[in-house]
Amino acid sequence: MAASVSGFDNFKLPAEFRAGDVVVHDRATKWRQVRRIGSGAFGSVYLQKKEYEPGLRIHQEDDTRAVKRVPLSFLPEKGPSQELLALLRLTNDSTHFVKFLGWYDNPEYIFYAMEYIKDGDLHAYMTQDRMGANRDAKEITRQILEGLVVLQKEGICHRDLKPQNILIASRKPIWVKIADFGVAKQLEGTIPRSIQGTEGYRPPELLGIFPMDQRRQKQIGYALDIWSLGAMLHELLTSFIPFFDGEVFGDESEELSSVVGGSTSTVKGNFNFNFEGLYQFCRGKSEFPTQRLRQACVSPAGIAFVQRT
Repeated sequence: MAASVSGFDNFKLPAEFRAGDVVVHDRATKWRQVRRIGSGAFGSVYLQKKEYEPGLRIHQEDDTRAVKRVPLSFLPEKGPSQELLALLRLTNDSTHFVKFLGWYDNPEYIFYAMEYIKDGDLHAYMTQDRMGANRDAKEITRQILEGLVVLQKEGICHRDLKPQNILIASRKPIWVKIADFGVAKQLEGTIPRSIQGTEGYRPPELLGIFPMDQRRQKQIGYALDIWSLGAMLHELLTSFIPFFDGEVFGDESEELSSVVGGSTSTVKGNFNFNFEGLYQFCRGKSEFPTQRLRQACVSPAGIAFVQRT
């Protein structure tokens, strides 16, 4: 299902940049930048709207897109970035991942064009409709797991799974897509060692609790994303990130730092990371804290699933 990585130039769009934040790919249409919809350490995401030349028939569908702009100084000197490689490998699966439309560049930036998901991200859904997000938790988890199976087959570790990087393609019925591969890692012949991701969703391996084992590099890589999924599921069911003392949607709030990626919402809450509790659990010296899951009336089977992830 993967696109040919060696043929990444096949996805390059011709680009003429014009005044007024306009880019033209062909003579019939041009794309005008509307506003910034996300930002992170490695780039910003903008909403663009298609405009047509006078006298041409106007089509209503696919007239908006999201474009991520990344400084070229952030990219490797040779070859495409890990993000572009991941987007190319997943280009034929628009069920589990945000659809990739192509890329273009100028002397300063590279631009990744993707479908625009107007219903926002999972964090916004949890904030606006807690009951709905809780009701859909099982189906959301199933869909993300299906996406992780695809990533494993393609040898990709996402490394920044969090609610802001799960986009809502539809609320009724619920349909989610995995987005933002800004720190994704190809696992062939390597092991993810650097501390990437967002606080609260980082697995213990990246916090130094477990040593990295070169012999199990691929298994560890995939396990990183599973841990992040478990943290999201706990949050979906309880409104709390595990091993954090404080509700994600508190009234008196401080920002929980989004370390990487182009998020579409900001995480706020009253946070106090219980590193000692996480350490003791990972070392087998204490049980996984299930009190909040029980208070949320999660079934024993559900609690066991969260514990396993």
